[in-house]
Amino acid sequence: MDITDLTPILLQNLREDIVKLETRLDLKIDQLEAKLDSKIARMVTREQLDGSVSALVAQIDRMYARVIENDLRWTTAHHELQASMDRIATFLDDHGVLAQRVDRCERDIDDLKHRVL
Repeated sequence: MDITDLTPILLQNLREDIVKLETRLDLKIDQLEAKLDSKIARMVTREQLDGSVSALVAQIDRMYARVIENDLRWTTAHHELQASMDRIATFLDDHGVLAQRVDRCERDIDDLKHRVL
């Protein structure tokens, strides 16, 4: 066989190998495109992220308002309790001072001693 006879066969084999390689590359490119498409579909767009952040900020603002409202209610209740405790302390000071009661009892005992003796 002559070299000139081998050239068309080599060229035919090269062409077949190139077609096989092209087919494999097309398949690989299609697989990569499918992976990219699925990843892009899962990605969050900037608008979606901005919407989510805005919703989160609104929720935080509502929670902050509730905390402020609860704090105000607690502070008011605390002041009312403090005022009630002050009134009770004043009442007890006016009516239940032990030293005054002991003095009064001692005077009553002295009066009774003088009457009896």
